[in-house]
Amino acid sequence: MKNKVLLSFMVLFGTGSFAQDSLDCPVEASFTYEIEDGYLNLTNTSTGVIGAFYSWSADGLSSYDEDASFSTAFFEAEENVCLTVWDSIEDCSDTYCELIAFEVVDEDSVFTDSTDCLVEASFTYEISGGYLNLTNTTSGAEYPVYSWWVDGLSSWEENPSFSTAFFEYEENVCLEVYDSLGDCSDTYCMVIYFGDDSTDIDDSTDCIAEASFTYEIEGGMLNLTNTSSGADAPVFIWSLDGLYSYEENPSFSTAEFEDEEEICLEVYDSLADCSDTYCLTIYMGDDSTWTDSTMSVITYSETEVNLYPNPVNDQLNVSFTSLNQPAQVLLYNQVAEFVRTERVNAGTNLHQMDVNQLSKGMYILILQSEDVTIPPQQFKFVKQ
Repeated sequence: MKNKVLLSFMVLFGTGSFAQDSLDCPVEASFTYEIEDGYLNLTNTSTGVIGAFYSWSADGLSSYDEDASFSTAFFEAEENVCLTVWDSIEDCSDTYCELIAFEVVDEDSVFTDSTDCLVEASFTYEISGGYLNLTNTTSGAEYPVYSWWVDGLSSWEENPSFSTAFFEYEENVCLEVYDSLGDCSDTYCMVIYFGDDSTDIDDSTDCIAEASFTYEIEGGMLNLTNTSSGADAPVFIWSLDGLYSYEENPSFSTAEFEDEEEICLEVYDSLADCSDTYCLTIYMGDDSTWTDSTMSVITYSETEVNLYPNPVNDQLNVSFTSLNQPAQVLLYNQVAEFVRTERVNAGTNLHQMDVNQLSKGMYILILQSEDVTIPPQQFKFVKQ
C-alpha cells in the first residue's frame, strides 16, 4: 500500500458547493475552509438563521461549534464534509456538503490512500414507520469499524436506524468503513429521498392515524372509549367544554355540561409526527345541570413559552411570560412513553429541567395548568 502525507505547510482555501435544498426553510447553510498545519479549519457562512445550532461531520468526526477544526491525520485524499444548521426559532434546518480534496505527496505515512484499500463501503436502506433503517453491505474489510452519519446524527453500529423526525425531503447519508487490520478505509455516500415519510413535513391529510371514539353517559359521568386506529405511538388529547384529558379512555362529570356538547379527540402519532381529529356533538338530556362552564375558561394565549437550547445536552430552559397559574410539565419520549412530570409555580419566569440522563432523540413537552379548564400547550425538543 502506497504511503502518503499531507502537505501541511500549504494553505488551501475553498468555498462549499452542492447545498441541499431545504424547501421553505429560510436557513441557507454554507461554509468556507482552510487547510493549514495538519488541520482542516471550517468557517460557518450560513445565512437566514435566527436561533442557530450547528452540526459538522467529516470522516466520522463531529462538532457542534459554529466554526470547527479537525485534524487531518487520518483523512483520505478526499473527504465529504457536511454542515447542518438548525434554526430553533423556525424549527427547520438546511444541510450543506462538500467533497474536499487534500494535497498529498509520497513520504512517510500520515494517512492511508483508500484508492489502494480493499474495503468497498456500501449499504442499502428502508424507510418504514418514521425510521430510516440502514443495512451494511460492505465488502473487503476483515476487521471493520463502521461510522455512519446523516443530518448531524451519527452511529457506530453495523446496521443502525435513525428517526426521520427532523429530516428534510432529501438527506445525504454516509457510511465510512475502517479496516483496522489493513489500516485503511472507504466512504460511501448516498442522497436519500424521503418524500412524505419525512416527518419534518406535517401533512395530516397523509396521516394514517384515524381518530374515533364511542361514549356512554351513566351516573352523572360521561365515559369515553378510544377506538382510533393507525397511530403507532399515539398521544391522546381530549377536549370538551373547556376541559382536557390525556388519558386514553377518560371520564368527565356532566355536572356543568350544556344540553348539547361537542367532544373532540385529537390522536397525535409521535412517531410519524402527524395527527387526526374527530369531533362529535353529544346530547346530554336531563343528565346535564345546564350551567355554561365555558364562561370561566382561561387560556395561555398571553403566555409566551420558549425552550432553549434546542437541541440540548444537559439542561433544558423553559421560559415563561405571564404565567399566572401553577402548571405541570409533562414529558414524553418520541414513542409516546411517559418520562416524568415537574411542577411549575405561578409567576415562574424560568424553569430548568435536567435532561442529562435522557437518551438521545426527540421528546414531547406538554405544559398543562393545574386548572383543567386551561388548554395545554405542546412543544418538541431534541436531546443530543
